[in-house]
Amino acid sequence: MKKAVITILGLIKPPIEGQEKAQYYFSDELKEKFSLKKDRYTNMLPVLVDNFRDSYGAIESIYTVEAKKTQSEVLVYENLDLTTIIENKDSLTPTNLFKFFIANIGSYIYSKTSKQKTISASN
Repeated sequence: MKKAVITILGLIKPPIEGQEKAQYYFSDELKEKFSLKKDRYTNMLPVLVDNFRDSYGAIESIYTVEAKKTQSEVLVYENLDLTTIIENKDSLTPTNLFKFFIANIGSYIYSKTSKQKTISASN
């Protein structure tokens, strides 16, 4: 089964002097299955990259030009690999971002049983 984490990149920048990074944690139920390498990150992209890239194989990032620039700075700040951001993907305007998302997630969605309808971008 092909697995990936698909995320839409935002615009939260690295903290400036005097600011703290956001604190992340799991509910008691999720703590039974997952753990974070640390509890403070700039935003969700470094959380995903640092904690889930190895088990999911891909962190597929959909972005606008501004978001890609911002998140590249965040990954440098967090000392994480920049190749996490989809390489050579056409950057998107906010207007067509969700159309792109819907059209490209089909390969990651599957039917769990033969009775369930498989969801695809064309449905």
